[in-house]
Amino acid sequence: MEKPFLLDLTSTEENLKNDIKDIDYRKNRVNILGINSLNKYRLNKKILIFTRIDDPEIDYLGKFLLEAGIDYLRINAESIFTEFSYSIEVNDKLTGKINCNSTCWNIEDIDAVWFRHFSLDTIPKSNSNVDNMYVREQWGIFFTLLSNLDIRIISGFEAEKQFIKPLQIKLAKDVGFEVPNTLITNNKDEVKKYFGDISVFAKVLMHHNIEYKPNVLKHVYGRIINTDDYPKETFKIAPTIFQNLIENGKEIRVTFFGKYIFGTEYKNVEHTDWHDQGIYGFNMKEYIIPSKLKKKLERFIDKSGLYVGTIDLILVDNNCYFLEVNVNGDWRWLEVQTKQKISQKCIDFLKEVV
Repeated sequence: MEKPFLLDLTSTEENLKNDIKDIDYRKNRVNILGINSLNKYRLNKKILIFTRIDDPEIDYLGKFLLEAGIDYLRINAESIFTEFSYSIEVNDKLTGKINCNSTCWNIEDIDAVWFRHFSLDTIPKSNSNVDNMYVREQWGIFFTLLSNLDIRIISGFEAEKQFIKPLQIKLAKDVGFEVPNTLITNNKDEVKKYFGDISVFAKVLMHHNIEYKPNVLKHVYGRIINTDDYPKETFKIAPTIFQNLIENGKEIRVTFFGKYIFGTEYKNVEHTDWHDQGIYGFNMKEYIIPSKLKKKLERFIDKSGLYVGTIDLILVDNNCYFLEVNVNGDWRWLEVQTKQKISQKCIDFLKEVV
């Protein structure tokens, strides 16, 4: 079988196992000082966080969550079989317990659940495809159930599969954003008919990382392509998003936590997709969001149902083009370089909604 052309264009891989360190603040505090060391905090709220060991945002937030009176349990995908367990009783109402790292919580006492970099793809795999399918199905039911209990959901289980890019683009147009001309297809002839004989931008329909084995990511970033350079068969294998090029624009990333909205401007981006350049390969500075644009962003966020995320925009003259929203959102790398107080506003948001 032919290889999908966009996958064939991307050869970079990242092995998370080489760098990850378990530096979660709460876990290490309890391991070193004991569970009673948490008594110094006035903890009156509980939040369950499903993520990865490699999550700089949660690493950084941990201490501040406790200081804000929010206790949290962090369940990392890599250790879900060894450090986490649960039980649920099905009666008139669902009750049960969550156990993680020497801590036991009643499910009915949990105030919020936050799924970050966590999906069925991230849990450990065995060498048996049958075993993997069985395990994924069983855990998938639990995560879906947890998302449907009477608990505040900060970001839902595999939310990116619910609010996919085509729906993001449609909503953006509905609230008044300009959007690049967009075609989703696996038919090369349709691309040529829609855009003509010009170069177009091609990108994936969902996430640009494929975790094809534990902790190893294949990066599939967007590319400028000429359709004539690739045979029809490489288009047919996988649908792709095609958009016209927006050139000479200013790239903006918007980070939001409910009503708290931040803008960051990218400068000196040398590649068509900044991921290729690395997050420290260009300059960033705070972008003051104009009131008209902020109102569009607020409408989009409200209608999307998201509480947390990052939105990518391109500004050309007075036109603002919407590209996509990341329903998880990473911001620590932005505030480190721009000195914006993004994490503090995340804590403020959680104090208000948890």
